[in-house]
Amino acid sequence: METPQLSRRTFLTGAGLVAAAGLAGCAPQTKTLSSTGATGASADLPETWDMEADVVVIGSGAAGAATAWWTLDGGLSTIVLEEREEPGGSAIENAGQVAVGATSVHKAAGYDATSDQYKKFLQFCGTEGVPEELLDIFVYQGPDTIDWLMDIGVKFADGALEDNLLVLTKEDGSIDQEGMTAIGINTLGSEFHPNYIEGWDGHPQPTCLMATWDDLEDEEFKEYRKDSLSAFAMDAHHGGPAYMLPILRGVREKGGEILLNTTAVQGYKDKSGRVIGVRAQQGSEDINVKANKAVVIAAGNWMTDPDLMAQYAGHLQNCGFVPLSVSDGGQALKIGLAMGGHIANADSYWLSTECSFYLFSYVASRLSPMSKCLFVNADGSRFTAEDEYTPGTCGRMALNRLIAPADKKNYYVLLRDEDYNAHIDYLQWRVDQGFAGTYNVGAVDTEVKLECNFDTMTHTDTIAEMAEKLNMPFLEKQIEIYNEFVDNGEDLQYNRFPENLRPFKAEDGPFHAGLIDPTWLGGYSHGGLDINANGQVLDESNTPIPGLYAAGRSARSIAEGTHEPSTGMSCAQGMVMGRAIGRYLSSTED
Repeated sequence: METPQLSRRTFLTGAGLVAAAGLAGCAPQTKTLSSTGATGASADLPETWDMEADVVVIGSGAAGAATAWWTLDGGLSTIVLEEREEPGGSAIENAGQVAVGATSVHKAAGYDATSDQYKKFLQFCGTEGVPEELLDIFVYQGPDTIDWLMDIGVKFADGALEDNLLVLTKEDGSIDQEGMTAIGINTLGSEFHPNYIEGWDGHPQPTCLMATWDDLEDEEFKEYRKDSLSAFAMDAHHGGPAYMLPILRGVREKGGEILLNTTAVQGYKDKSGRVIGVRAQQGSEDINVKANKAVVIAAGNWMTDPDLMAQYAGHLQNCGFVPLSVSDGGQALKIGLAMGGHIANADSYWLSTECSFYLFSYVASRLSPMSKCLFVNADGSRFTAEDEYTPGTCGRMALNRLIAPADKKNYYVLLRDEDYNAHIDYLQWRVDQGFAGTYNVGAVDTEVKLECNFDTMTHTDTIAEMAEKLNMPFLEKQIEIYNEFVDNGEDLQYNRFPENLRPFKAEDGPFHAGLIDPTWLGGYSHGGLDINANGQVLDESNTPIPGLYAAGRSARSIAEGTHEPSTGMSCAQGMVMGRAIGRYLSSTED
């Protein structure tokens, strides 16, 4: 049977779809948020319901769409409330990454790690506070979720690379332009490495799968491709539409309703304490939607709400934190709180940074050329392993900026001349490909200089001159210590990978230092509504709240440590838990 097109116009007018009018490791917060702004109890139940379904899902991103697909597949009528004018949430705008370990895609590419080993890897990365039942859901149901995606038409590129997608180079240091369009499995974050797992001597395993729209180049994909948030998704033939559109198509084919431009603003409980529906706003109109079986909150990054941010992450507000990703502004999570839920793990974040030489600080990975640089603080001392996944480094910057004096909040990336010039070549390649400005917070332009502010770059012939020019009293000593580590083949400060230990010798000059802007840290919380393995929202006593579920960034993540195991894990967790919720609701009378 030919798959019907699901263009933006189809979403707005198609049958079965209703369009409505109109950071990591930081100090924990102990405050709780009141229910102001989101209420619901038996006393204020509506006299009549405008719509009803077995399941009402708030949000149509990776978690919400997966939940709806599986509830519909289980025979449950489902309504999805989506605040935006188009469905798909953050997931449809990303670069197509899905991070799950030990999948059939990995095995087909020759990687043989087991799910048990992947679980040990995640535990190494920092999941001490995560209930094991939640970790097991992700680890052991993740591979089945990937198989489901492939069954409904999602294609994952099958090339493998144990490195970061953004800086793929050839042996001579030049940009591998063909390779950047063919990559399939890669790390993008911390590598699944045998050094992390006692008793395993296998090969390092890249974890992140890349969904590709090769062979899916119909008009619908072309339209979404143009608007994909990541320029690399366009160039590499990867992108969120490659997995979100097949899921959303399935929701439509199975009879699900997606109410666009519709924001859930209030929850309803009956006299027994069961969540039975929501009030939503469609433009200037209110509608009451009854949920006969469950309300599922899957509305994305709650830290876009200033009240929630102040209550649970106020310590980040002084670090220049900017919440990233599409969400409903935190309103749905407030509904969950008003219904009796609570936020768990709010003190752990995924953070990245926008700096004047942005790509220097972002693309460090185990094998990239930028992993040969050094990150130093205002005094010239290292503060991180330069080849670790970016969120770990950004988390340290955020925490240190809270306690550092006003004149000591800056951080720098220090480069040899060879690495600096290689990066300039890379920026020029981006200009030639039409990507310049993609990662710039300001205006998009075709000039390389607008992608990185050269006014903040410092260039000197020697390290001593750099130390004097930037008033770094420890820089020369730091370089001396670091060079000794290089000679001995072991980084005793931050355990950097040995292959990335390259000295800063006099002959490597001139040297270049780029300012990492202290005013911009973007990300989202790993925290969210506390849930059990069925996705049921828990109250303060860890008792499930009848009729209330959560998934995706609205729910707690398993990535609680300062290492997030990989880019793509957020979407993966959303889909895995959405699938688990849908299957559970379809098989129980609850």
